Amino acid sequence: MPSFLRLLALPLLAVSFGASAQTDFRPGYIVQPAGDTVRGEVDNRSALRNATQCRFRQGGAVREYAPAELLAYGLSGAKVYHSRPVTVPDSAAQPARPYFLEVLVAGAANLYSRRDADGKDHFYISTSEAATTELVQRRKLVQTNNSSEVKVSIRYQEKNLFRGTLAEAFASCPSVQQRVSDLGFTQSALTAVIKRYNTCVSGTATNEKQISVSRLPRLTLGIVGGINRSQLKITGYTSYNDARFPNATQLVGGLRLGLTLPRLSEKLSVQIEALYQQQEFQAEYVTSFGSSIPYKEQGRVELTYLRIPIMLRYTYPIGRIRPIAQLGISTNFGLEAVPIIRQQSSYNAGSEYGTWKAPLDPGAVSRFDPGVVGSLGAQLQALGGRLITMEARTEKSSGFINSVGIKDTMWHHYVLLGVNLTK
Repeated sequence: MPSFLRLLALPLLAVSFGASAQTDFRPGYIVQPAGDTVRGEVDNRSALRNATQCRFRQGGAVREYAPAELLAYGLSGAKVYHSRPVTVPDSAAQPARPYFLEVLVAGAANLYSRRDADGKDHFYISTSEAATTELVQRRKLVQTNNSSEVKVSIRYQEKNLFRGTLAEAFASCPSVQQRVSDLGFTQSALTAVIKRYNTCVSGTATNEKQISVSRLPRLTLGIVGGINRSQLKITGYTSYNDARFPNATQLVGGLRLGLTLPRLSEKLSVQIEALYQQQEFQAEYVTSFGSSIPYKEQGRVELTYLRIPIMLRYTYPIGRIRPIAQLGISTNFGLEAVPIIRQQSSYNAGSEYGTWKAPLDPGAVSRFDPGVVGSLGAQLQALGGRLITMEARTEKSSGFINSVGIKDTMWHHYVLLGVNLTK
């Protein structure tokens, strides 16, 4: 792995940890054991912490509640948690333990979820106030030896206990019960089948106001464009070593694909862009490369790149204008890379320049220009609910030369505006 990728891993982990640990109080409520609802602010933490603790603020005072101390709590328009004791079907001897379970579907049958310390999501179903049962799937690797061919095969063996649990719960609706036999163990599949059962039993769809918003990853598509100012420096065994290329300024634009990471944090997302960029650097300088007498030379570098930054974005969760910070790598591909020089036809001052020629072997010109990239900016909602981002971005890349004894470094500074095409 390149050294810059190893260096990048630590700050990415730090951003991820900070996003999950940050205090994030939002309008919400708690439901006390007597059934009274108290409104205030609830700290929106990670899925793991939300399952074991509710931090509630009212009038500046903060109190922490365990699952045994509340009936429920919620964040207005976002998440709902019910306190429920849960057991595992094949471990009934273990005592039930209360957790704050996130409500994914509410109705005749409720679907809940909880994340454990290992990052695994657990799903639960209840068809009455007293019974909450985990939907269990066991998976283990099984190794099989074929003695005749001396061949070893490894596969997953599944124990789909959840299908039996659902079949028993859906006994009053045979048409939905039949769908359980080949049901996949995913949040989307479980949500769909329990919604179908609730509609079958009650004749009406699930009341969406009683459940949490979806925690499934979501893709967004947008456009991005702006101005780029680039710096190029070439050192080593080449006449370019004496060149001082002025900064090049040009327009840049392309597409952006975003992916939310709700399992990790609501505040984090991955942003992948494809940006088209043309650059031209030109300088006139005095050099003595390959000669005992100094002479003038003109150097030019023409570059056309498809820049593909892959960034982890942190978005501050509160406010109409929300700060964002991004950090990532850039995997850039050269569509065209043309370095050329021309020299004075003689050593006499004022003599004309000769013809342009290539100063590097063709194999020394690389079409791959990796780099590291970071940015700061802000996000706001406008244009009919679409998100707009504004950011200042800096990227350092390894350049277009791949030759022993010659090194080039490029810095790119951007001012960018992005608009989501999807809401």
